[in-house]
Amino acid sequence: ALGLMAPVFGVVTRLIGIDAADAQHMYLFLALRDLISAAKRLGLVGPMAGLKMQTELSPCLDEAFERYRDRPTSDSHQTFPLGDILHSCHNDLFRKLFLS
Repeated sequence: ALGLMAPVFGVVTRLIGIDAADAQHMYLFLALRDLISAAKRLGLVGPMAGLKMQTELSPCLDEAFERYRDRPTSDSHQTFPLGDILHSCHNDLFRKLFLS
């Protein structure tokens, strides 16, 4: 799993001094934001609907955090490694698509 988004995010946040709970909250927030952003880019929701979705789903992040916090790394699973790879290219793809 070395080099995939979640483990690298964990290592980097630890190295810069962010505690585990804050890093886990941050990762959940970023995952939700990225999913909604993808839906907006695909034209499935508009900008205001996306903002509303994020606001409405934010309590679910707290619930997921409490349910899954501090799980051992042996419980980690990766079902879509290509998604993590493509996720890291998102900003470059956006620029190429809209600035060309």
